[in-house]
Amino acid sequence: MVKAKAYTTTLHIMAGLLVIGFICNLLVKRVHEKHHMSASPHSRQTESQDNDKPENTMTAHTDLNPNADAAPSNKLLLGVFWIYVLVPLAWGVINTLLQATKLFH
Repeated sequence: MVKAKAYTTTLHIMAGLLVIGFICNLLVKRVHEKHHMSASPHSRQTESQDNDKPENTMTAHTDLNPNADAAPSNKLLLGVFWIYVLVPLAWGVINTLLQATKLFH
């Protein structure tokens, strides 16, 4: 009977965290445009000179692919980290499915 109570407490904690996360998500507001970053360092210099001029320095290719100029070593490192994440995740999914099949047999 004690084990069942542990699961109940854990699920109440998880539900509480979900509610807190939902409330925090509702409290997030849009960042004012004056705090937005610009695409080029040159635009930051002109920003201090011309504060009354509207700023629209982001280009379409920067929005679509922020890692377009990434070096091959960075891409290799990125691949290594994805493998570092996906291998334990796959192991967990496979073990979960194997344990679930035991329940249905």
